[in-house]
Amino acid sequence: MPKINVTLDQDVYDELATHVRGFETPNEVIRRLLFGEQDGTSRKPPAAVRRPGGLMKLISAGLVKPGDRLAHYQKRKNETHLGTVDADGWITTKLDSYASPSPALGDLVGTSISGPDFWVHERSGKTINQLKAQL
Repeated sequence: MPKINVTLDQDVYDELATHVRGFETPNEVIRRLLFGEQDGTSRKPPAAVRRPGGLMKLISAGLVKPGDRLAHYQKRKNETHLGTVDADGWITTKLDSYASPSPALGDLVGTSISGPDFWVHERSGKTINQLKAQL
């Protein structure tokens, strides 16, 4: 993977820090700002730029279909969090679109969490990890 070394001055670093969600890395923040949100609305990067998401293998195997819903019930807060599987294997939630299950769920619950262990595919009733075990 190509790398670019960037030295940020304090003003740029402080502005970047205001955009961090959950446990995002600086690279994830920059990618989201470049490809994700624009003027308060979510915008997916063009298909030529957007890499396949983490659920693409499950889609290719026919275990998950685009439009399927994922759910996580957070017992202590009595909240249910939802995501929808996109055709390119990404997960779209009320907050954003994510290439991987853990950041998608982590942003919703407000902490680091294993998305493959806790997202439940509604149609099958299985977690993402249970579906991956079928591959």
